[in-house]
Amino acid sequence: MRLTGRYLLSSSVAIALAAGFSVGLASQASAASTYWKVGTQVSHSRVFSGGNGRNMRCFGPQNDISDAVMCYRSDRNATYVQSKKASGYFKLGQHRQNGGGSIWRCQNNYKNSAGTGTWVECKWSTKPRAGACATARVGHGQNDWFKLSTVGDLICF
Repeated sequence: MRLTGRYLLSSSVAIALAAGFSVGLASQASAASTYWKVGTQVSHSRVFSGGNGRNMRCFGPQNDISDAVMCYRSDRNATYVQSKKASGYFKLGQHRQNGGGSIWRCQNNYKNSAGTGTWVECKWSTKPRAGACATARVGHGQNDWFKLSTVGDLICF
């Protein structure tokens, strides 16, 4: 009986230590977040009004993703995504903080011919930390998959 009690006590301590260790790892790993929004349609003039080289960076299209363009406006903390052509796919703009940090994705769901040339806006309540840089990419996909461009552009905040 005494041997069983010691065994149970040591097992309980081992389980508690393992749980504490795994919680510690999980909290560090969860520091990076993915923010994904379906954008709301805006006009071309809304996207570019007041934009300049200090507050706006645009990227795309690329050879492997030729149907999307994304712009990031730091003065609005917003990502804009344009559907360049109807391809049957939603369009995606992404910026990911370098070093494995957080990811911001904005989705343009206008995938049929009426959506060609449309812009959407995703406003963010969180932003990359000041002085950090992110890699911007464009992409496209369907409800169960998406593909990002192989080439990206550097944006610093």
